[in-house]
Amino acid sequence: MVPPAFVRFLFFFFFFFPVFPPFWFFSSRFVSPSPLRAIAGGAATGVTAQKVVPVVISVVVIILVAVIQERSRAAAAILSVMPLAIPLAAWIVFSATGGDHGQTAEFVKSMLVGLLATMAFVAACWLALRARWAFPAAIAVGFAVWGAVVGLIALVARLR
Repeated sequence: MVPPAFVRFLFFFFFFFPVFPPFWFFSSRFVSPSPLRAIAGGAATGVTAQKVVPVVISVVVIILVAVIQERSRAAAAILSVMPLAIPLAAWIVFSATGGDHGQTAEFVKSMLVGLLATMAFVAACWLALRARWAFPAAIAVGFAVWGAVVGLIALVARLR
């Protein structure tokens, strides 16, 4: 079960910390200092639903995975790879292009490259962890493989 202190920390960090002076004092421009103010002020504050919704959904998914993993590792794994970023990114592009289906379709098609690299990342991490490598090393290898696949795909695309 997720410790209550962890949940309080997440809530404090994402909703109240940006209100305190250290956050906005060091920022180069003052944009809405808190998602709570963004919800109240809307686009006039510089923070829109397109910026707040992905963060809120990500925090909820992280908390759900932390809670569910104690009961079912398989369910937590499935939840952790849910396609959340894809529809959110597509929604952002769709909104930014004024509802242009063609541009949004091209954007979504280009995500296939990222999916191939992400599958290679997961496979590399799985193989490294199965071989009992240290966790940071397994993640580093996963990112190296991901970068290599992205680079290879970019090279092939450039040579075409």
